[in-house]
Amino acid sequence: HLGKVDEAELHLKAVLSLQPDNLHAKGTLAMNYLAAKRFDDAEAMFRDMLEQSPRSPEPRFYLGQVLAMRGDFEGALECFEEVQRLQPNMP
Repeated sequence: HLGKVDEAELHLKAVLSLQPDNLHAKGTLAMNYLAAKRFDDAEAMFRDMLEQSPRSPEPRFYLGQVLAMRGDFEGALECFEEVQRLQPNMP
């Protein structure tokens, strides 16, 4: 939130080196990548999160956003439709 993207990345990677399955750290790092417009890294991290937790709607929602930003509207739509299927009340 302070805009220290590079410093945050270092700390988050340190957490993940100790706790590689920490979904919160992965999600925060993925959002950090997204804020830095590092779409390849963000996409890879969101996909990694989905492999670990395939029924979680949040990483799929953000993956859809990344895909839309990259112009993959079909892929984005698939993500958003799956989010609605998994959690119909999610806005």
